[in-house]
Amino acid sequence: MKYPTRYYFISLAIVIVMLLLAACGGGNQLIYQVVGTAGEAEVTYTDEDDNSQTETVTLPWETSFDVGSSAKFSLIAENTGEQGDISCAVLLN
Repeated sequence: MKYPTRYYFISLAIVIVMLLLAACGGGNQLIYQVVGTAGEAEVTYTDEDDNSQTETVTLPWETSFDVGSSAKFSLIAENTGEQGDISCAVLLN
């Protein structure tokens, strides 16, 4: 009866290692948030090839990017209305 217990612990150890590898293997993720009392904002994204894309978003707004070792980009948020304010936060996971 010792064999099933031994296989249980080995299986549990394999599952834990697989979960750790899955969590670490995805690379870093950058989360960009725009919040505030304004109703909307204009967000401009520029990638590493200098291609720009602009969109008007409703606040609160959030997007995320997978960040590799050579990732380069910029995000700019501007208040499109005359009232309210906006603030930005960048989180690296």
